[in-house]
Amino acid sequence: MTQRVRLRLVRWFRRKGFLSREAAADMLIWQHSGFSVDASVRISLADRDVPEYFQNLEHLLRYYARPTFAVQRLSVGSGTDDKPERVRYTRETAGTCG
Repeated sequence: MTQRVRLRLVRWFRRKGFLSREAAADMLIWQHSGFSVDASVRISLADRDVPEYFQNLEHLLRYYARPTFAVQRLSVGSGTDDKPERVRYTRETAGTCG
């Protein structure tokens, strides 16, 4: 599943012109790509009897609905002919975690 997500996202970035052919090929061969899929959280039908069911369900749905990337941390550097040259994602430093 992780490989499929990574491949689709890199292809989308390539189609939109955010990545060069070489950069996309490099990203697809990285051993530790930064992509992960966590399917360990589940809410079964038996959980409906638990008083916190709706609170837990809302928490799970909010988790799934959140964006993969924090948009305010993405920036696109312009290259020649106003085409994107690189996409940069800045991470929080240890002192700025919210």
